[in-house]
Amino acid sequence: MPSEGCAVDGPDTVNAPSLGLAKSNGSASVTAGGTTTHTLTVSNSGNVATSGTITVVDVLPAGMTIAAGAVTLGGAQAANWSCTAAGQNITCTSATAIAAAGNSIFSFTPGISAGTTGTLTNPAKVGGGGDPTNPAAPTPATAGVCTGTNVPSEGCAVDGPDTVNAPSLGLAKSNGSASVTAGGTTTYTLTVSNSGNVATSGTITVVDVLPAGMTIAAGAVTLGGAQAANWSCTAAGQTSPAPAPPPSLRPATASSASRRASAPAPPAR
Repeated sequence: MPSEGCAVDGPDTVNAPSLGLAKSNGSASVTAGGTTTHTLTVSNSGNVATSGTITVVDVLPAGMTIAAGAVTLGGAQAANWSCTAAGQNITCTSATAIAAAGNSIFSFTPGISAGTTGTLTNPAKVGGGGDPTNPAAPTPATAGVCTGTNVPSEGCAVDGPDTVNAPSLGLAKSNGSASVTAGGTTTYTLTVSNSGNVATSGTITVVDVLPAGMTIAAGAVTLGGAQAANWSCTAAGQTSPAPAPPPSLRPATASSASRRASAPAPPAR
């Protein structure tokens, strides 16, 4: 004791809820044109139950979509939550108390746009529920800046970055020469490559436009090349569209086909 007459009460523990949020789709990747299911776990690490309304705001990144309006939910406590989507923002609320050291789990399933590439990171934030250090309901602005668990503010959570699985087509074309002979022919080899990390799906189309002075017979085009059997080409005038049926083009592979065109003879002198 520093001096006569001192007295102390405490330390007294403050009884209060303390909200946290974890978010995951259980995978390090998503597939363009597909869907992914995000599970959100709202936790109460405090020593008393929550009270009042708990709010979670989830901000979908560009390339991830969900239908506007009421969101269909899954998860163990889905019935305790109501979520509404508007644009890229999903706002979820619950008035059901979470017990001390308890959790409330729900999930929803957004889509991945077909043309999406690169990576996707999905932030979210929780607030309210009587938490004295995080009392305010989050907004798209406060949730959208989340970069990690409780970063830059309490209640933040992030899923990602998730790699987007998607094919990526490329085309190379050559006749193997810097010149052609008037009155002769030349053979073009077209190599369609897939530098993506998943196989292609559906129809691949190549359109080849012959310059004036180069001709090919109208109708079905005779093909050569390693994958000629996978392609069907038709010529009409100077244009040769080539739709490709399955099989698909696997990741980091190429498909080659060749066709022969003619260069007209020079005029008689």
